[in-house]
Amino acid sequence: MPAAIAGKDYEDRRRCLAEGISKAKTEGELEKGSGKGIQPGEQRGIRKGEREAALKIARSLLKPGIPHESVPE
Repeated sequence: MPAAIAGKDYEDRRRCLAEGISKAKTEGELEKGSGKGIQPGEQRGIRKGEREAALKIARSLLKPGIPHESVPE
């Protein structure tokens, strides 16, 4: 596809998206986010899951037959 045609298609798509967003804003369909990000409870859950995964890996490394010295700190 020639660059001029590709550029025109891009501009048409960009314009269409911009018009859709503008229309959604004026009709109240697009609301501003709360800006709070991840909630504290979610953060605790993520940390708990990461800790459980780390413990699972550590337990598998410490199974009988694997020398404790070979397990990285």
